[in-house]
Amino acid sequence: KAEGEAEDYDVVVVGAGMSGLSAAIEIARNSDSKVVVLEKEAYTGGSSRVCGGGIWAVNSEINKEIGQDSTLEEYIDFMKKNSGTDDLNTGLMSSIYNKSADVIEYYYENGLPVSLETWSLGNPESQLPVLWAKKNDNTSWETGETGVFDAVEAIAKKLGVEIRLNSKVTELVQADGAVSGVRVEDTDSTYQINAKQVVLATGGFTRNRDLVEELAPDYVNAFAFTGAGSTGDGLTLTEDLDTVLVGDGMMGLSGLNMNTGYYGEEGNLVWLPQLKVNAEGKTFGMETAFYGDTLKLLLDQTGSCAYGIFDSTTDVTDRLDKAVADGLAFQYDSLAELAEAQGIDADALAQTAAENNLADGPYYCIVIKPLFIGSIPGLKVDECCRVLTSSGEPVEGLLACGELVFGNVFSRAYPASGTGMATSAYTGAIAGSTAVAELAE
Repeated sequence: KAEGEAEDYDVVVVGAGMSGLSAAIEIARNSDSKVVVLEKEAYTGGSSRVCGGGIWAVNSEINKEIGQDSTLEEYIDFMKKNSGTDDLNTGLMSSIYNKSADVIEYYYENGLPVSLETWSLGNPESQLPVLWAKKNDNTSWETGETGVFDAVEAIAKKLGVEIRLNSKVTELVQADGAVSGVRVEDTDSTYQINAKQVVLATGGFTRNRDLVEELAPDYVNAFAFTGAGSTGDGLTLTEDLDTVLVGDGMMGLSGLNMNTGYYGEEGNLVWLPQLKVNAEGKTFGMETAFYGDTLKLLLDQTGSCAYGIFDSTTDVTDRLDKAVADGLAFQYDSLAELAEAQGIDADALAQTAAENNLADGPYYCIVIKPLFIGSIPGLKVDECCRVLTSSGEPVEGLLACGELVFGNVFSRAYPASGTGMATSAYTGAIAGSTAVAELAE
């Protein structure tokens, strides 16, 4: 585009992850509106590229086929209980529940590579059934790049959705109190797109250290295992719009480091130790906690980590040997040697090992660290994904979806497998539907 050149579109979607493309798909499916998706990175997908490949389904024909469903009341009650608060956006949750069937059925009919045979509950305390990517049926530890997002992107492209990469939105254009477009910076120029509706699908802020310190200071010792674009753009772009933030806590679990996370032959070892202890040589609930709660559990320990120990009976010696060679695991002849090397209380470790029937050595040890899979605090929206001001009024022309609005529907911790992808896809579709309705008025 020529410097300063302006274009006109009906809808601009900012962000080409699961929520952004779901919004664009909804618009393309149900209208002739001119829509463009702007992605600041050189690739689509955002944090969906590193997700585990699960998405929960409710209220659909798929649920009838698999024989498991959740009522709206069960969904809301579970999220409230898991969030430790009644202060959630039940209007938006109702919209998610009512919209989800159309979305998941359409995606499945158009090639979403999930299995209806290997579903599981997203959390043992929920009724939410998660459909898992077929790619991982045979090798459960080989997660990431599951093909789920690729299928959604293929649907968008088949519908003719225009996606521009390397296109960073630097500013929301405003006129008479309404959002009327965006300013864009690409590799060649800066330009403006005028639009009747702007949909923010910019993801979270796990890779913005300043925002983590401001909005989730108890979580600063965790590292991000998320999309590179998760820098909080949706929050910074709306700073002058009198918006409201809702939700607290962060989404996360445990991993080895920011490159490996909990994926692959080595990263997956974080789930397999026979014993998990802290620096005091004590167990602290890691074995029984839902994995979404392990983020805060780890952060609350000395050194913000745990030590995973394997004895001579482990059946993953080959993977541990590879991790040792790569510097991600350590091998010791005795527990005393392990304790000294890792800085663990040796007497307490010996007692804990005996109480948990740990067998003889040699022993392997991995250091288990807290990692982010997403953020929770985000923009307050209404049941239609319209961004709200402090007075409760919608910002005209502005919608938000995906991780940017997670704090409306859950809080405190990651509640259940498949929630990131599901909430992103379904709120994206709601935002797209709202945009179509607003354009029709």
